Amino acid sequence: MPNGEVRMSQRQKRTHDYCLLNDPWADEDETGTMTDTTSSEMVNMTSAERVYAMSSEPSIAPDNPRTLHEARESPDWPDWEKAVKAELDQLHKMGTWELVDPPEGCAPISNRWVLTKKYDKNGNLQKYKARLVAKGYSQQPGMDYTDTFSLVMHLETIRTLLVLAVAENWEIQQMDVKGAYLNGTIKEEIYMRQPEGYNDGTGHLCHLIKSLYGLKQAGREWNNELNKQLESFGWKPTMVDPCTYIRRSPEGIEVMAVWVNDLLLFASNESLINKLKLELNSVFEITDLGEPAKIVGIEIKRDHEKGMIMISQKQYIESILQKEGLTDAHPVAVPMDPNVQLQPSEGEAQDKSNSFALLIGSLMYLAVATSPDIAYAVFRLGLYMVNPSMSHWVAAKRVL
Repeated sequence: MPNGEVRMSQRQKRTHDYCLLNDPWADEDETGTMTDTTSSEMVNMTSAERVYAMSSEPSIAPDNPRTLHEARESPDWPDWEKAVKAELDQLHKMGTWELVDPPEGCAPISNRWVLTKKYDKNGNLQKYKARLVAKGYSQQPGMDYTDTFSLVMHLETIRTLLVLAVAENWEIQQMDVKGAYLNGTIKEEIYMRQPEGYNDGTGHLCHLIKSLYGLKQAGREWNNELNKQLESFGWKPTMVDPCTYIRRSPEGIEVMAVWVNDLLLFASNESLINKLKLELNSVFEITDLGEPAKIVGIEIKRDHEKGMIMISQKQYIESILQKEGLTDAHPVAVPMDPNVQLQPSEGEAQDKSNSFALLIGSLMYLAVATSPDIAYAVFRLGLYMVNPSMSHWVAAKRVL
């Protein structure tokens, strides 16, 4: 193509009002089987996406529907329907895609709905959340994407900043960027099937313009957009954690730690916090959550009078106990029985579902976030994830 010439698309554009669409059979893929998160999807997820999936999938939250079809069959469908409509409205508002005729030889990617109930730190239901996620594991490297990146601060950063906030008497606030990934613009030509459950039957595909949750490059494009906006306001990423930004001025110091769409704001005085909120609202659609109570499954409680901050994962632990049927279990003094010698299992692997590995993964996140006392026990049990025996299961549940 000659230099300076702009490529003009010959595809016919379409727009939709998804509120009027309803395809009751679209919860099934082309093979007729119900869609769900498979092991191949988990393997191709980034560490941040695994944490999100682990905390939102039915394995941890058993009352979350696995599919849109399951949600329609539940008594909570009116609430789920409102959540789905809100997500579709957000996608339309952000101009995430344009509907086009299928290009010749195009292999579109699929999508699925991730439906989760959001709870506060006390376990009370806050809202129903629906998110349309592209099945990015089918993307081809070098063709559909190049580089990837997950905008996730280190857990050590969270703990360190909370300690500094207490020591220096900083103000702390939390904000949420609505549809964070939708702010990024993708550079590759990617086509996706119409949203699961809301296909109009025309055969049109979604030509993606904005990045969408699930795409391999979505996290990187969101990071590029956020980084560009923050640098325009004078922020700089720290050397030790590129997902944590700092800004100094005669008025004081400000620190921002980012976990995908959750922002933890720290400032030496309240006026800096208010100024920062105005800046963020000028470039993104922001929800002000006030003083943080919970982020990435970690509950935060601050006592200003005593000068203390406490972190825990009580709700996360209770959800694992409920899933494993151990809500009435009695506590033990140590996570591992010193009189039990664990040995590798012999013979063919019996745990085909890999549920033991899911439990160890849940315990691992607990160990690295707020409970280092169980770290050694989790490490030892992780050695037997390929073929766990009953003794390994008993030892794992003892940790809980």
